[in-house]
Amino acid sequence: MLTATHNEGFINQRIFQRAKANFDAEYANRLDGFTSPESIDMMRTGSSEGGRKIEWIIYEWLIDAGFAASIGNSRETGDIYVQIELDGEMISVECKGARPNIKSKIYTFHGIQPRKSDVTVIVFIRPDGIQARVGNTRTVCSWARKYYSYIETGKKPGYSIPYSKHGKNRNEHGIEIFRNLTKENFLWAINGWE
Repeated sequence: MLTATHNEGFINQRIFQRAKANFDAEYANRLDGFTSPESIDMMRTGSSEGGRKIEWIIYEWLIDAGFAASIGNSRETGDIYVQIELDGEMISVECKGARPNIKSKIYTFHGIQPRKSDVTVIVFIRPDGIQARVGNTRTVCSWARKYYSYIETGKKPGYSIPYSKHGKNRNEHGIEIFRNLTKENFLWAINGWE
């Protein structure tokens, strides 16, 4: 009569390591051209976990830039809250990340909503690194209303805004909808582009 061992049903490390090597080799095709360790890590992270990781990245950027910030949870309106010391105002920040579509290489930022935050940060997971841009949410949504449909249903209601593999949107026409994320541009976004 056979007796069950304590580890019955568990996958041993040898099998796991072989499977991991096979997966990594297969997945390497999807990462063709990716040179940044940060981008490779983000590409290998699941989409919902990747979204949360982006929130932590932007939170850490804000702290490093000298802002008093706190990170929210998924049940709150904004992802991050920033205390602006000039007037004690609390600013909510929504973070949106996008990976390039495997075939078209287009980045699409989903679920941008006018009343969800004061500031929206979009994060491109590019082959050569992670790039963040910032915009005033109200102004972004006012612009998006002219070119995109507001999606009411589904996992991410709001505007979906596409960008080419070069980070361009055909409807910007020279307007700066988002600027590269710097401290100066973050303050610019808070003030509604004034």
